[in-house]
Amino acid sequence: MGINIYIISVSVVGLAIMYLQFSGIFGSSAIPAIRIFLACIGGIICGFVLVLRNSKYRKGTMPEKPKNVQDMSDFMDKVTWTHFHVPYKHSTIVTNSIDKEIQEVFDLFIRDFCLSWFQNLGKDEHAFKETLTKELWDITDSFVSKLQHVDMVKFLSNDLVNLLCSHFQELRLSDQRRFPGTAKPFVLHPCLSNDTAELEYLRSASEAMLYALLSKTNSDSAPLMILLREILAYTVFQPLFERICDPDYINQTLLWYLESKEKLSESHKKEYAYAETYEEFIRLINTSQDIEHVKGLRYHIIAEIMQATSIHNLKGLHVDQTGHGQSYDKGEMLRARNLKRYINQCTVAKAQCEKRIKMLGGPDYTSQNSGDVKLDDGNLSSRRKKQAKQQKILTYAEIIDNSLARSYFMQFLGHNGADHMLRFWMAVENMKQLKKVKPDKVQDSAKDIYNLFIVPSAKHAVRIDSTLVRKMESHLSDEQDDSAFFEAQIEIYQKMEEKYYRKFVISEEYVQYICQLESALDLFRTQGEQDPMLLNWSDGAEAFDQQKQPTSDGKKSHSIEDRNEYIIKQLSILDQKLASKTQQVELVKKLHDMHIQ
Repeated sequence: MGINIYIISVSVVGLAIMYLQFSGIFGSSAIPAIRIFLACIGGIICGFVLVLRNSKYRKGTMPEKPKNVQDMSDFMDKVTWTHFHVPYKHSTIVTNSIDKEIQEVFDLFIRDFCLSWFQNLGKDEHAFKETLTKELWDITDSFVSKLQHVDMVKFLSNDLVNLLCSHFQELRLSDQRRFPGTAKPFVLHPCLSNDTAELEYLRSASEAMLYALLSKTNSDSAPLMILLREILAYTVFQPLFERICDPDYINQTLLWYLESKEKLSESHKKEYAYAETYEEFIRLINTSQDIEHVKGLRYHIIAEIMQATSIHNLKGLHVDQTGHGQSYDKGEMLRARNLKRYINQCTVAKAQCEKRIKMLGGPDYTSQNSGDVKLDDGNLSSRRKKQAKQQKILTYAEIIDNSLARSYFMQFLGHNGADHMLRFWMAVENMKQLKKVKPDKVQDSAKDIYNLFIVPSAKHAVRIDSTLVRKMESHLSDEQDDSAFFEAQIEIYQKMEEKYYRKFVISEEYVQYICQLESALDLFRTQGEQDPMLLNWSDGAEAFDQQKQPTSDGKKSHSIEDRNEYIIKQLSILDQKLASKTQQVELVKKLHDMHIQ
């Protein structure tokens, strides 16, 4: 059919209305005007439908945006669409712990210096923060990758030393008071001639740094480079160098740091010493907000565990009352306690410290331990009990073999007026090393040892058997047998063990040693070291107690057994050199004083 169905429908409706009009179906009493009105309305509706149906549809046009505006709009829509946004996660750049600290710095930087003005301009702070964080991590990754290509040993030991040496040499030669009339002028860098030249130099340095660290997309953007260059030159580098070059600022910063450390140490000692009950001590741990404070408590608890274990193993043996008063009092206090219960309490408190440190954002000690502590009932799991037993006191041979522990043992002997015994042992040990590498120097070393430690007029003479003294004198005269020195070394070694070892393991010096050792281990954990045994102060000194055999299990503790051989060799060489130099300096001073007398 060629006729549209809609036109037919409208025509049918119009004919129906006309039929009703003339047939009188509305009733003979209806007003003619109403019937005419309805007929007109029907015609208008039909005409309107016909016009709409036959007219052509036209789509409205909108003005087009410029291309750069459209691109920017699309980019902003993309980065600010957070309905399905996935948080940015970067790969590990340094270590997990260091990356975590860097992320905290970035968060504070964005909060204080970026969001403060962006919240009045932007519409999506979260997306802006994520985008800026990604850019900062890209810069950090680029910086770390470039540092990896730098020879740090050469830079620190050669380039930096030569640069500082040259600087101080020129500074000294320019002193008019030291070299009147011949002093050379101290030539400053051209950028220090005035403020304008300094700022121009900082701009150039900032621009070069930005080109090296930013991605190609960002470095090709001239407006962004200019903005960042001015920010770095004016608000970062210039105030930074003015602060660093101000001696008063450096002095005040050092004073503030030392005073804060001293206050922290004093408050820690007071709180640690004056906790009246065990429950109050646990409450002190759980309420502390200072991670360094809790770490210090953990170090002291570890020392308490080891000291209590030592006293428990040495039951029945009494410490000579002529020893150090503090050590003796502490030993008696530990003996008066129920040591098994005290060790369990300390172990639970140590686990609570580790839990608190983890909660405050510190290292996770619990994942490194072999078991967990059941804090609800105060009992230890079987694996934790085994670990607590393994936290034994260091043996005397291990203390002598460990240069760090030996230094604290030297301090303890100095408080008891017996440090010359250990010095004699170290001097003979140095003589033994010389016998291996420089045999021609052994005789001179023997003479120095004899004059410094054996002759009755020596200030720090050691008491040894008279037979050994005669053998030493015989060796010095005919240069035959030097075994008397090594026999005397063994004798002094045994005397120190019998008289001072048990006092040392319950002394304040031993506590300081444990605290420093645990602090160093924490530093290694923070740096992401997988093997804490890399931290080793063993210098490879031989054990001279020939009468004592190894323990029944034939093994040393874990901290002595699992060593990295390369680190042992390096530390052994360095410690031997240091001991040799120290001994030579002491002997030269002694001989110089003797010549003067």
